[in-house]
Amino acid sequence: MTSSGTYDFEISNGEVVLAAYERLKIFAPEIVQKHMSTARRELNLLLAEAANKQVNLWKVDLISTPLLNATKTYNVNPSTVMILDAWITQNASIPAAASDLYITPVSRTEYASFSNKNTPGRPTCYWFDRLIAPTITVWPVPNTSGYTL
Repeated sequence: MTSSGTYDFEISNGEVVLAAYERLKIFAPEIVQKHMSTARRELNLLLAEAANKQVNLWKVDLISTPLLNATKTYNVNPSTVMILDAWITQNASIPAAASDLYITPVSRTEYASFSNKNTPGRPTCYWFDRLIAPTITVWPVPNTSGYTL
């Protein structure tokens, strides 16, 4: 069966609430303000639960940050909730010579356990500090410019 390619199904929030109550055998003339307040609260809880179950793919952004020599910590946009994947690109300005290295996240405890946090080298891991003004700290500290996170 072929599809028409159109998506014109639109149902209002009120119709959704009425349909939900009808499933409970509470019909429109019996619905009072208390029912609508409860429906709004439950819908908010349901949407919050759905949002927490998986990544909202329409909110995923690809952010590129040039890494600077001897700089280990970088500011992150405060709207960033989590980092799904991170990699270092070397020679990003020369597409034919560019190479990627996946870097892994470490916890705050793991990062705290590194004895020398200023070890120079090519970064292999990062710590995402989820503050009000979040930061990302790479380790080892970049020993040259030319890397892009």
